[in-house]
Amino acid sequence: MKCKIFEGRWYEAVDAFNKWAKDKTLNSQVIIHTHGYYNKGQYQDSALMILVFHPSTQRWDKTEQ
Repeated sequence: MKCKIFEGRWYEAVDAFNKWAKDKTLNSQVIIHTHGYYNKGQYQDSALMILVFHPSTQRWDKTEQ
């Protein structure tokens, strides 16, 4: 298993994850964990971390550019 991490403001993390996950079929071998947090207690500076644990195959390692 490998881990891919997408982090940033919530819309940046979601966009990066969506680009990476495009044309991939998520199945029971893929674990996705999300964690939201505030920077300095400010809502506008909120961030999101998406951790994806996936099989160690070339198909899952590819990142869409």
